[in-house]
Amino acid sequence: MSEEIISSRLAKFSCGLRFEDLSRAHVANIKGYILDWLGSAHAGGELPSVRMIRKVAGSLGGHPESTSIPDGTKTSCLMAALVNGAASHVVEMDDLHRESVLHPACAIL
Repeated sequence: MSEEIISSRLAKFSCGLRFEDLSRAHVANIKGYILDWLGSAHAGGELPSVRMIRKVAGSLGGHPESTSIPDGTKTSCLMAALVNGAASHVVEMDDLHRESVLHPACAIL
């Protein structure tokens, strides 16, 4: 296959992107997206399903390297990603890319 696939082009673009390449408007939008995601993670943090996930994450221990947003505890990066992802999705208030019906913030952040 001689033609580069779109995911490779996107990966190269993303890996080469620097903060200086972003316009002020992009930075302002990104700040809003991050705040939106944090609000979603906070809103879902006390729901029963997320409390169960937090309990499992706490019981597994691990190196305290990342923050669980709902309760501020430190846990492994994998467990923090699980807790934060679940918390930010459970109330369905997080970002939505309407054309693709994706919620990219969780995976990106």
